[in-house]
Amino acid sequence: MTPKATPPHVRFRSFWGQLSTIDRLAVVLLVLMAVVQTAVLVMVTPSGDNTNHAFRMEEWHRMWQHGIYYPRWLPSAFHGFGAPSLYFYPPLVYVISSVVYGVLPSLSSQEMVRFVTIFTALCSLATFRFYLRSRSIGGWSASIAALLYAFAPYRYLDMQVRGAIAEHTAFIFLPIILFGADRLLIDGKKDRAAVLAIALGCFGLLVTNIPASVVGLLGLAVYAAVQYRAETSSRVWIVAASAGLGTLLAAFSLLPALMFGGDIRHELFQQSVYRFGESNTPLLDIFAHKNITIDVVGVLTILGALLLLPALRERRSAEAASQRAPDRALRWTILTVLFVQIPYLSILLFKYLPLGVIVQFPWRFDMLLMPVVGVLLARQLDTQRARMASLIAIAWTCLLFAIMTARFSGFAINPHPRATWGDSWEYMVPKWALPQDTTTDKTLNPYRVLPEISVDRLGTLETAQLLGSGPYEDSIDVHFDRQHIISFHRYYWPQWRVTSNGQSVGTSVDTVGRLIASIGPGRQRIRLQLIPSPAEWAGWLISVAALGAVCWVGFRRKERKS
Repeated sequence: MTPKATPPHVRFRSFWGQLSTIDRLAVVLLVLMAVVQTAVLVMVTPSGDNTNHAFRMEEWHRMWQHGIYYPRWLPSAFHGFGAPSLYFYPPLVYVISSVVYGVLPSLSSQEMVRFVTIFTALCSLATFRFYLRSRSIGGWSASIAALLYAFAPYRYLDMQVRGAIAEHTAFIFLPIILFGADRLLIDGKKDRAAVLAIALGCFGLLVTNIPASVVGLLGLAVYAAVQYRAETSSRVWIVAASAGLGTLLAAFSLLPALMFGGDIRHELFQQSVYRFGESNTPLLDIFAHKNITIDVVGVLTILGALLLLPALRERRSAEAASQRAPDRALRWTILTVLFVQIPYLSILLFKYLPLGVIVQFPWRFDMLLMPVVGVLLARQLDTQRARMASLIAIAWTCLLFAIMTARFSGFAINPHPRATWGDSWEYMVPKWALPQDTTTDKTLNPYRVLPEISVDRLGTLETAQLLGSGPYEDSIDVHFDRQHIISFHRYYWPQWRVTSNGQSVGTSVDTVGRLIASIGPGRQRIRLQLIPSPAEWAGWLISVAALGAVCWVGFRRKERKS
């Protein structure tokens, strides 16, 4: 007979019994931190970009109701003028919310934001615990370390203060990538599980959040490069190929964004001269009252990383030999994070890298410290060797409670609130539109109440009647005696096509960015349609081909021996 598994409470008593006092304090505080954060998310509406994400979730849901499951255009954006969806965020978060709407259609947009935020936090906890268990970490040690990964102060700022739900969701995929990288580089297993984990993890990052993808992929490059040796060279190249496969999987989202990136008003991001408070670098901005919450956490996170370096020194004992490679990689990951935080280096990064992608670039690298500290805490709880990870966990937990107390008491070092940009979404207005005035809305207000179409002065017997309007199409019946300009209630976009009785008509843009077309005399059926771009077709073809490669790797019968 198979012996019964040890009950969970017995395993916990055994785990608890081996902990030191400092470890027990860390465990209690981490559990309390997770409970408090979850309660706050349930009861308090997130701030920051929350309203923008709520709007996009509702818009994606409406598009799904129209049978459009990957929207290329969001008709209600910019006060009904619309905007291409590729301007803003990759699709995964909104796909998740749309699926949830299918099951829970009565949720409000704010409730949906909270639900998806909590759900993805728990998903990141599960993936990090899975990764730790794959490294032979005990169940309770892995669970406690996963709490730190899922509910660290940086995660609270993403979830509650910044409302950065896309970056928050990206944390799900870092452990999956680590699982595949360790399987190849440490365990030496050239198998399908490693390739699929890296490919799907990179794909998940790229269809969730671009800045997090840049950080995650550069982190993977450092992690693999540090372990490059003659005996591991082939496995390092497999890591690179797997990441490339994941990138090709995301081509349907990436390629159109790359092709149309020039259509964003990038001048709104320009930062030619450094001034205090405009570097997005914690080591400088902490003195300048800029974005002060994330800067305080950034500085203390950096200090924690410095304290972790001694704990990662190479140990020469025989029992630690198997840990030297991952310890070396973890140490260089920390050094990378510290390197990009050097104040004037990070200013150059922020100045010369593509600002439409690398927004607030330097401190986003603090993301990489979450798995590093989680790994070290899990090892410590499992082996009872060092104490530094528990001390950092305690310090981070106390920091989080201090931030919450200051926030809910109304304390603010810089009391001036940020401007509300409505659904203009991080200033990324189309280059054809005038910038939106955030206080009086002078640009758009006169046009907000316009009908779906408007025509310059019609004659007595001339008519223009809207027959139907949809997310991607308008149909109009006109009878003109002379040439007229039709103005559509749409922002100009190169992929809008106007036809008159089936014949293509040229389009252009008016002074506020609306799509207009010149229509000649006669009775005509005018049709406005959004057509796919060649970049969109090519992106989907590349993604389908990459999916075929993934299926071949995943389902082929013969497994290559390591």
